Amino acid sequence: MAVLMVVLFGMAALAVDITMQANERQELHDTIDSAAHAGAYELPNSTAQAAATTFATKNDPDSTPTVDFFCIVGSKLVGATYRVDVTHIPSNCNPGPPPYDETAYGTGSGVGVGLRCNSQICAIPCVPAEGDKCNTMRVRDEKPVPFGFANVLGVPQGSTGTLSSVACKGPCGKAVANPIDFVVVGDRTGSMGTAINSLESAIEGLLEYLTPSQHNVAMGTIGRSAVPGNGVSTNTAPANCRSKPSWGPDKRLAGPWIPVGFSNDYDNTDIDPPSSPAVLNPASTLAMAVECMGDENSSTGTYLAAPFRAARQLLTGTCPAAFCRPDLPVRPAPVKKAIIFMTDGEPNESVNPGGGYPYSSDGNVACNNLKNEATTAKAAGILVVTIAFRLEGVRCEGGGSAAVTDVLASVASPRSDGTPSLDDGGGNGSGCNTAAKVAGENTDGDFFFCTPDPSQLEPIFQTAASQISGGVRLLKLP
Repeated sequence: MAVLMVVLFGMAALAVDITMQANERQELHDTIDSAAHAGAYELPNSTAQAAATTFATKNDPDSTPTVDFFCIVGSKLVGATYRVDVTHIPSNCNPGPPPYDETAYGTGSGVGVGLRCNSQICAIPCVPAEGDKCNTMRVRDEKPVPFGFANVLGVPQGSTGTLSSVACKGPCGKAVANPIDFVVVGDRTGSMGTAINSLESAIEGLLEYLTPSQHNVAMGTIGRSAVPGNGVSTNTAPANCRSKPSWGPDKRLAGPWIPVGFSNDYDNTDIDPPSSPAVLNPASTLAMAVECMGDENSSTGTYLAAPFRAARQLLTGTCPAAFCRPDLPVRPAPVKKAIIFMTDGEPNESVNPGGGYPYSSDGNVACNNLKNEATTAKAAGILVVTIAFRLEGVRCEGGGSAAVTDVLASVASPRSDGTPSLDDGGGNGSGCNTAAKVAGENTDGDFFFCTPDPSQLEPIFQTAASQISGGVRLLKLP
């Protein structure tokens, strides 16, 4: 009986200590999950590591976390091996110059650092101190657990074991599935030239990237689209294409700014990861309008404030039917509202577009009109992303007037209070006129993007959508 009692008490003591060890492990796990999330929210800023460690020690003064960083992008199948999808660099993140392969980074092992891919994502080691722009943080920690009863048996302490938590901000290889109503406004005026085909591919890629059950999408155009039933000057666009350019005595005065209202049927084979090139629903009015967008440039001037106002009106349910095709209704809160606004030119607004929409033949006034419209939209809780295409050095009214990139940056805002973004090249300087400035601007998370390269439009549109989602999420490294 005495021997049995010793055994039973010993087992009970061990059970208490093991339970304590399990509790400590769970508490540490919760701490580093929260720390990784808090740190990733600050990415790509240099404050991310401090935010993570501060959060961890605030919740557990005994925590001593270690932090490292990755650039998480999508993967693609090359032969029989998954490789880095380089089109996501530098828009999603930028781990430095290529090559992005095991030769440059190694493969890593266990908790080691190396480049690894699975069927959805690739994790590339990233070092902020070397100027890399990282979108993912890993936080690791281990704590000893002092034992009470087991100490009598010669086991003074246990351990939580090394725990790891990984948090990614932004695209992370795919869009975050939060309910959002998007209005995507694209510039297809004559100055786009053949790059209009890249814009078409970019919007198609965006639709493939989004999730129809979560994301309703409407499409706006610069310039306006034809009234349904009317022809088009060169007859290159199909008759049932809603995005064909307007025509008539004055093309500036005909047709809607938003030719396709909210739609959620654009991708009937929604898959993850998205296919490339995009495969959309051929019966969708929106998918059809995007597919024929590249058939013909518009010969109108570049109007900025008017289509922006129409996008805002559509999102607030106030746009007249003559200027916005209603289709599906806008959804009530808490569904987010967002505008993605892309243009390649300074304002050229010589004719009154009617309907009370703002315009001015003075470029400075036209740029200010756009800023005013954005202020109104942001005050209504609408998130705004702007994309400047081939606008380096372009000004609203020539000479010493404001740079169009500065105006577009001020229109955008990553914050709910509408604080304007800056054209600052992510710290490399304004102008978007060097590769470093473009890369910096497109990875600084401020909702303003720029590029002179048509091929970069597609990943920029996808990154913009993911930033609007506000996605910081925990994930597992390959």
